[in-house]
Amino acid sequence: MGDLRNKARKEAEKAAIDAYHRRRGPEGWTVFHFDLKPNLTRRNLFIGEAIRHLTRVTSTRISFWRCPLRGLAIQYRELPLTSKAYDRGEHWKLLHFSDLENVSEAKRVLVMDLLLKGIRLYRALPNRVFDQDVEHIRWLLTAPPSVSAEDWNARLERLDRRFRDVLRTHEAELRFHLLGEEYRGPTGPVAVSVKLRLETLKTRA
Repeated sequence: MGDLRNKARKEAEKAAIDAYHRRRGPEGWTVFHFDLKPNLTRRNLFIGEAIRHLTRVTSTRISFWRCPLRGLAIQYRELPLTSKAYDRGEHWKLLHFSDLENVSEAKRVLVMDLLLKGIRLYRALPNRVFDQDVEHIRWLLTAPPSVSAEDWNARLERLDRRFRDVLRTHEAELRFHLLGEEYRGPTGPVAVSVKLRLETLKTRA
């Protein structure tokens, strides 16, 4: 009996170690808020964990429905935000379909599309892609004046469009969350942009 217990314990430990490395490898996902606030970022999630976390933080439920002509798709139901009787939440559908014959594979493709597209102010990326984009943003925020406008804009174009929009509209928050830059005003620490580049100003026009 003792040998069986030891074998089961070792197999459980091996499975836990394997899952640990898979989460931090190609199977891991990161769910994050649009402004990269650290305490709203969850890393190293399997795809199922990522979708459950995303739906939980956005108070959204998802289900699958099938169009007779175009295949499987996802419908969304946002839970009521108040206790009012008239507040029944919201329902909507995205017309992104998968016509794969294997239902499990079709659902997986749709869920990955949902994670990449996001819900409300949250979305998800594979760990590797998320880390690359964060490094690109850090480079853009800290690039010295010796970096030409052409090089800076070329690096900017490598970012996803949504990150480019956030860099334009919420640079102060990105500087605060990624670089720790803040201004201590009369009311206390305030995240503020302190190193604007001319190229950034042009993109705001």
